[in-house]
Amino acid sequence: EEGSISSIDLRDWLGRLGKTMDNSPAKEIADLEGAIGRLIIATDKGPMLPSSKGLSIYAPLRENNVRNGYAELDFNGKTGWLATLSALYQKQKEEGMTPPKVTAIEIGIPKPRPGVQQIKGGKDADITPTPEIIPLSGGSINGSYVKLTIDGKALLWGYAGFAYSDTPDGVYTVTSDAILLDENLDPEARAKRLEEAADVSDVMTPVFAEGKNELLYQVGALVHKLANSEKSVPVTVNYRDVSDLFHFTIDGTYSDPWMKGEVPAQFIVDTRTYNIVAMISTIFSPDGVAVTDLTPRPEGMFRPSLLTFDLTGQSMIVPGEPIQWGDGLDVLFEPIPAGKTLRILGKAESIGGRGATLVSNPVQVKANQEIDPFVDATRRLGAAKLPGRYTSYIAVAQRNNQGKIMAPAGALTEIKATGEPDVFTLVIDVYNEKQVTMSFLWESRGLPNLTVYKKNEQGEGFTPVERRFALLQPDDKTYSWTTLDVYTLDKMMLVPLDELNFPTGFMNGSWAGNDGSSLDIRQGTAVYVSGKGVRTEGTSAMKDNLLTVTPASGTPFGFFFGYNPARSIMVVTFTDDGTAVIYDRKGQAPAPQQPQQPQPMPQQPQYPQQPQPMPQQPQYPQQPQYPQQPQYPQQPQYPQQPQYPQQPQYPQQPQYPQQPQYPQ
Repeated sequence: EEGSISSIDLRDWLGRLGKTMDNSPAKEIADLEGAIGRLIIATDKGPMLPSSKGLSIYAPLRENNVRNGYAELDFNGKTGWLATLSALYQKQKEEGMTPPKVTAIEIGIPKPRPGVQQIKGGKDADITPTPEIIPLSGGSINGSYVKLTIDGKALLWGYAGFAYSDTPDGVYTVTSDAILLDENLDPEARAKRLEEAADVSDVMTPVFAEGKNELLYQVGALVHKLANSEKSVPVTVNYRDVSDLFHFTIDGTYSDPWMKGEVPAQFIVDTRTYNIVAMISTIFSPDGVAVTDLTPRPEGMFRPSLLTFDLTGQSMIVPGEPIQWGDGLDVLFEPIPAGKTLRILGKAESIGGRGATLVSNPVQVKANQEIDPFVDATRRLGAAKLPGRYTSYIAVAQRNNQGKIMAPAGALTEIKATGEPDVFTLVIDVYNEKQVTMSFLWESRGLPNLTVYKKNEQGEGFTPVERRFALLQPDDKTYSWTTLDVYTLDKMMLVPLDELNFPTGFMNGSWAGNDGSSLDIRQGTAVYVSGKGVRTEGTSAMKDNLLTVTPASGTPFGFFFGYNPARSIMVVTFTDDGTAVIYDRKGQAPAPQQPQQPQPMPQQPQYPQQPQPMPQQPQYPQQPQYPQQPQYPQQPQYPQQPQYPQQPQYPQQPQYPQQPQYPQ
């Protein structure tokens, strides 16, 4: 099978074995690790082999992957290694290992199954089918999700691909083709896995059970594009190398006036920054694989290779529209245009082999009214509107156990211009206790986004920690920002801390909470009565959007608040347990009537993403810290001299079809 894993890094495997195996032979592992350490004099590796430690063993996953003629090699003659592999493959046959099946791909709205309080994975939800999907809508209660059901034994990986067409019966273009990542719906389980994992990459993929597996993801429905300063062209993104989950590839051909025709070419792209970090040419021949670096010239032309398929399941690689390298190319996103048809493809692989591809029913793409109307304004005005002080809103569980709402997160954000185009300083004040300073790079092309960087501990260079789509939502007198994490699609809103959004005196008065509690706030005093009737009275002090109440005796408590003045609604997040309550005003508001503001509305629970109630750290980073240390980007960094490992990567050729930058 082309592209199958055939070699395993021995030291990496030993480390994982000792970490994950029950009653592992610790002494034997330590002795072997010591022997390998004495054997290896020095190591060097490129960014595509982060787990390489210097010595690999030949161990194809399945018997039909063993190279012809391997039995005649001197190594096998002296060690009998093939006999060891044969014993392993015989055990696979005895265990009855067969290729797994993707038995269902359901697209629609997830609903908790009977008895489920909180969706922590696909097993907890049923899908209400919908004929339409809305790109980047997963944070909404009626957002678009996909559930894949995979059945098999000794499962290794699942894959999915997103493809779009002009018509339901037309030819589909795969925009992204990638390995299934962890559902990321259970923060506690993920934290435990991260603590126990031998490597951070182990936490990024699902833990498959024997038999039936149900996996739930948001549907991003995005088109990936390569862009220069003048145009952009669609591409197929390949994110399927299980040995390196920190890069994806874009295949195509490259030519320039100094070359004799086109040569196979592949861009290597960092998943954290979406910067192109290398460009290589891979040539397959009967003698093996040759990998060489390519240095693109301004006059050079890259023509992407697009993966397509028809309703018969027949796949084909077709040339896409060429684009000139110029001053460098960027990878951008755009939502699949409204009116297109989307299909999702699923596939799985186990020790027993690769299963067949299942194609979902078609669904029509619908415009996202929270995004599409604001893209043009964001491109034009975003850079000028970014500087300011904001309070953030995220999905927070309600105290009355009625789902989640967008509520104040307690983190104050200040954005400052640096004088450099599209580069800003980000200062986050977490619950008025800890201040974090970072930087971010603004990108207005495609679907506008920002990439957040923090300074390395060594004090040199910056590390990317988060990337978010960002939409400016202007109103007649004010504005807000809606941001979505590129990887998880977690939603966060930024609302300016100003008089329009937080009018002086608006809190004064009596309020009734949807959990049965009440608040009575006057100048300098506050009375809180809990849903159980417990009364707390004390002096009050306000700073930004934090109100702290200090009783004559007992422990002070506080909450972060946000308003919708037009509806006389206040949403608060309590600092003691991180839950949210919606309060309606009991009497006449003392403050003058304010115009409708673009505030987060409480009637839209955020589902099924699990917020971190009152986190002790800011929302940066959402993703784990990766080992590469890119330099601080005054502008996007383009590789004039690509650095790339000499070892060939498998698979270099597109395999049909195995999933997107997931889940997009």
